[in-house]
Amino acid sequence: MERFLIRTGTSQQVRTAQPRAQGESKMAPEPNKQNRRTRASSQPPLPAEREAGAEATTEEVIQGLNISCRTLAVEVAKLLAPDITASIEATISGALQNLQTDVARHDSHIIELEQRMSNMEDEMAGTQTMLQKVIGESG
Repeated sequence: MERFLIRTGTSQQVRTAQPRAQGESKMAPEPNKQNRRTRASSQPPLPAEREAGAEATTEEVIQGLNISCRTLAVEVAKLLAPDITASIEATISGALQNLQTDVARHDSHIIELEQRMSNMEDEMAGTQTMLQKVIGESG
């Protein structure tokens, strides 16, 4: 005797296969054989309406799993929120410190460039005055 397990929804059906006589049809049901429903030990008990014969459709099972996944995701997010918040705050704080350092360095470069330009303008004004004196004396 061979046993076949057919999984349907959350329950399992066990059918016993008997060798057929030569004239017997493949589709003819055996009158004394009943389908027995078994449940794996890891599965929770089924509600009364399910045990009474109502089978879960694939869509219902998938919907139940989706709800479970969503609930699980929400709970994981709640657990990780403090760590994520601390990581984000540390990252932002470090980035702001680096930005302040860069701005201070650039500010000092800008001040130095402004001083150089002021010196060049003063030298240019002095050179222009001297050039006008030289042109005025020779002319």
